[in-house]
Parts: sequence; structure tokens; C-alpha cells
Amino acid sequence: MKNRVIPYVGGEEINVEPVPCAKRFSIFLTDLETATEVAQYSPLSKIVEERVKPERMRLGENPNNIPLKRRWWAYQAHRPELYRLLKCSTFAICNSQVSKHLAFACYPPDYMFAHTASVIPASGLQVFAILQSRVHEIWARFFSSSMKDDLRYAPSDCFETFPFPPGYETEPALETVGQTYHDHRAALMVAANEGMTKTYNRFHKSDERGEPIRRLRELHDEMDRAVLRAYGWDDLADELRPVFLTEETEDDHTYQGRYFWPAEARDRVLARLLALNAERHAEEVAAGLAPAARARASDEHDDEAQPVLDLE
Repeated sequence: MKNRVIPYVGGEEINVEPVPCAKRFSIFLTDLETATEVAQYSPLSKIVEERVKPERMRLGENPNNIPLKRRWWAYQAHRPELYRLLKCSTFAICNSQVSKHLAFACYPPDYMFAHTASVIPASGLQVFAILQSRVHEIWARFFSSSMKDDLRYAPSDCFETFPFPPGYETEPALETVGQTYHDHRAALMVAANEGMTKTYNRFHKSDERGEPIRRLRELHDEMDRAVLRAYGWDDLADELRPVFLTEETEDDHTYQGRYFWPAEARDRVLARLLALNAERHAEEVAAGLAPAARARASDEHDDEAQPVLDLE
């Protein structure tokens, strides 16, 4: 019975909690096929029957609703392949799909995640280092839409199309720098009792000069350089350094008030990422692995596409 009650996390918790934790729980009966099987898990089945079944029964009789009414205890959009991968992973790298800052956290792989979270199964912190770097943030902000002033991260546009460095899974420098950055940020957040939104608010404030935040900035810069070197872009790693961008120094309001690379530097990184993306797509087309029509361009992404790693 215990394995049917699972810690449940959404985007809000990822943004505001100082440590990766769950304050909500989900009853999981989705893998059961019949109401008779479900009834064996009372009192959990009684809770679901009382709270979920009435809502399902009020649905209309269209083809999409009929299976939901028949299996009223099951999740509407379960992602079994994702949870299968999580069972083989060390942790789940997650971010909130809507957030002021692009920030990823590592959660236990046996949690359940709301549709407001994007989830990447992983067993090493190389992926974390790359996704948390400014390299990926440039790509994400270029291809994402926004909700008010917040970033709306759609994995179908930001993650699936992103060209990762070659051989990144076994790159020890990325693992080391990702671990160091992750551990320092975790300790900082616990000490301040602040979640990632408040932490990165301080990170981007020019008058925030406390040692923990100053060190986080240094580690972020080191992580960026390690990611750039993983691509073989040593010239960019040697040259690019973040600065505090203002309305006077930055035309793009998305980056105003942020501690980031200036526009000219961002353009150089984005140009190389786009070229690498096009090169890999061309290789896939030549190998018969992808149709030419699927090539991505800056004006072709679909803001309403449902993220493959999105779940509920």
C-alpha cells in the first residue's frame, strides 16, 4: 500500500523550496486495469472514488472522455516511459515550466511530477551543468515564449532541439563543475532559507556582494567555461565574461537587470549553436533518420507544442 502513495512535486515547489522536497502526495492506481483491482487498495481507492470519479462522470461522451470515464482512477496523461527511465536513474533534473529564472534542481527519481514541471532522467551531473549554463539559457530564451515577464520553458522547443556537446555523458570536467556548483547552491539556499527564485534574484542584483552569492557567480562562470570547452569553443571560454546588464547597456529587456553575457557575446554563442543544430540535422537527414521538413528555424517553433517530458 505504501508504494501507492508517492511524493508529488510541481513547478511552484521547484521555484520556492530551499531543498528538494514534497509537501504533497499522489495516489497512484493508474497501472490497474479494472475497478475490482482498484477496490483491493482501500482506503486509497475510496479517496479516489470520492474525489475523482464524480468529476470524471460529469465529462461528455466524446471519444476522448470515454476512456477517462471507464478508468476513472487513472491519470489522464500518465507518462509511463518517463517513469521507466527514472527507475534506472540516479535523480530527476527538473525545472518549473514557467519561472523568472531558468533554474534546474535535482530531485529523487521515485517522486511524481506535475504537468508544471519539466523532467529529465539523469545519472550524472553533466546534464545539470549544461542545462544550468548560460549556453543553454541563451537557446531556451531564444526559442521560448514568455508568460508576462517569465520564461515559459517548453521541452519540445528548448530541450529536444538543443545540441548538446559531443561526448558530454562521459566528460569528467562537466561532472566535477556541475557537482561543485550544485552543492554550493544547495548549501547557500539552506543557509538563507530561500528557494531558487529568491536566490537568483540576489544572484542578478549588482549591489548583492555577500560572499555566498559572489562565490555562486564565480562557480557559474567556471561552469559556463567548462561547457564551452566541451563544445571545443576554447576561444569563447577564454573571452566571454558576464557583466551586470542595465537598460543603458542592454537593448533586450529579457536580459536587462541580469548578470549575463552582453548581446554581442550571446549572438556568437547562439550562432554556433544554430550552426551545430543544422549540421546534426543534416547528418540525420542524410542517414535517413529525420525528414528534411523537421529542420528547425527561429520562426518555426510551436509555442503550444506539448513537451514530451511533461507529465501529470
